[in-house]
Amino acid sequence: MAAPKFEVPELKGYTEIPLLREGATADVKSFPANAQIQEALGFPGELVENWH
Repeated sequence: MAAPKFEVPELKGYTEIPLLREGATADVKSFPANAQIQEALGFPGELVENWH
């Protein structure tokens, strides 16, 4: 199978990367799995005491 052909532009100069900001994603929450999904994966459905 042949590899796809892409036109890759040549980068010119310096690409500016934004600075990291502490706490930028502090309010972002993932979608935690419910107890049924956790148990199907072999994990407890609820956090156990002293889980850390």
